[in-house]
Amino acid sequence: MDDILCKLGAPDYATRRKARKSLMQSNEDVVPILISGLKHENRQVRKNCAELMDHVADERCVAPLAEALEDPIADVRRHALHSLICDECKSVPLDVDAIGLVIKRATEDTSIRVRRKATTTLAILPTWDERTITALKTLTLDEDAEVRRRAAWSLERCRNRQPVHAA
Repeated sequence: MDDILCKLGAPDYATRRKARKSLMQSNEDVVPILISGLKHENRQVRKNCAELMDHVADERCVAPLAEALEDPIADVRRHALHSLICDECKSVPLDVDAIGLVIKRATEDTSIRVRRKATTTLAILPTWDERTITALKTLTLDEDAEVRRRAAWSLERCRNRQPVHAA
């Protein structure tokens, strides 16, 4: 399977796409392969593994994806965050503090793209609490105008719905 990981990092898109499709159509458990790929030296492999986990992640993925939130590459962090918090593509949601993870990315990530995406994500999480409101109020004062705009939008959206706390 090391060959498939190398293909996930190929320079050409067609090879990467074929490798992704092969993994996702495999009859074997691909989670261990994707977990090992999160530590691969090739950034494209790490990004693809984090992205593919959105569809197959289970509890084995929580710790490796949480570690990937500290990856030096912003796209790896962005996909790892999405895979941790998005429940739409999974058969069972992961047991994580999604609010805490998103707030940390929104307030501390070194990539402005990740921070902007996380700021908007705070408004669309299925659960939210006072940490969300506090973080969004802080983000309305951010140095980046787009983060401020997204924080204001997210704050308004949260204020217009009732909090639904995580169980």
